[in-house]
Amino acid sequence: MNEHGFVRKVHRALKEERRLTRIWKINDNFQGGVPDAFYCAKNQLWVEYKYISCIPKRESTVVIPDVSELQYEWLEGLQKSGIDAWVIVGHPKGVLVITDLDECRQGYTTKALVEKSISFADFIQSLLYICTRP
Repeated sequence: MNEHGFVRKVHRALKEERRLTRIWKINDNFQGGVPDAFYCAKNQLWVEYKYISCIPKRESTVVIPDVSELQYEWLEGLQKSGIDAWVIVGHPKGVLVITDLDECRQGYTTKALVEKSISFADFIQSLLYICTRP
């Protein structure tokens, strides 16, 4: 699987739930750094997706999500405005949900990446919760 396939899998699962009013895969060739997706129901969530197809074998190897400075600017601006903005790292063992952008910049050891990850099903439910919470 690659990032495109992962995002497609996420959107398919979200559409089956029928709880969001907007599921938007963003492709903006004119404005750099725009997050990959926007979700909306009662609340909105912006997401930058990354996918790691092969997790390093050594537990101490540091994995830094490949987020550009423009992407960080967008995500930080959204968060400062009180809007939820995540970096999502999909991988064969689960999904890492990153809300702390400073932590994202530092990266994660392979061990921490796997330990902090949740299942795909739990990720979908977390995303839905953020968008539909009162």
